[in-house]
Amino acid sequence: GGVWDAEGVARRARTATLDLFAVDESASVQATLYKMAQRVIAENAGVQDVTYKLPNKHYIPVDMKYIGVDNTTPSEADVFVPVSAPSGLISATISRK
Repeated sequence: GGVWDAEGVARRARTATLDLFAVDESASVQATLYKMAQRVIAENAGVQDVTYKLPNKHYIPVDMKYIGVDNTTPSEADVFVPVSAPSGLISATISRK
């Protein structure tokens, strides 16, 4: 066996997480989580499984029709209000075959 490259694995995992989380346009945190874990496994031959725990927070578009602004159409929404419920923690472990 070779030497375990902990720093390299950590760097690649961080990059994959930040890259995908920032640009993925998935409708669900579960799909984004899966894509991030797949990339970490693909880029690191020594990694057998990846676990993520992500907050499941919801942000509701603010209805601004009263001032003539369409903020409720998903592609137009820019102003959101966070809500306390429903929320939780989404976690999963993705493993290599």
